[in-house]
Amino acid sequence: MTITEWTALLDEPKSILGPYNGTAPSLSAFAPHAWRAHFNQVAIAGQFLHMPNVVPASWGPREEARAEVVFEFYDVRLLRVDGTLERDDNDDSMHGMPKGKLGQCTLTAMSDAYIRFAETGVTRPWKQFSFSQPSFSLSIEAGGIRIYCGRRVSGQFGHGLPYVS
Repeated sequence: MTITEWTALLDEPKSILGPYNGTAPSLSAFAPHAWRAHFNQVAIAGQFLHMPNVVPASWGPREEARAEVVFEFYDVRLLRVDGTLERDDNDDSMHGMPKGKLGQCTLTAMSDAYIRFAETGVTRPWKQFSFSQPSFSLSIEAGGIRIYCGRRVSGQFGHGLPYVS
């Protein structure tokens, strides 16, 4: 496995780099509150606890804004889940304001090729995402990763499928 800047592994890194003015938050500031799996896709909803210096207007006023994010993994070849996600003491899921707890989070490039473009010699690697808390662990190997950011993105993203929390 090789370690690289985590945003370089995203399909569209400017989705997160834009709001954070080119410097993405650390994955150590990611607090997931729900996940779902459907065939070869897995999505993890949460928020970054580190807000950008200038909050995008679409996120609402700074005092009410939340850095909500959904990671969507596709062409998943491995999924391991054990336990139950922990919620923060300030979780308010009842009123649409879920808040998860921080844990250990990594996103790395693997050594084997997901796609190799013969004409250019460019290789896109398989990616490995892992997240763990004392009572929860999740590990994913996927070919591609999309990220959706902003206010209420997790509610808009559900595709009609329930999240597991």
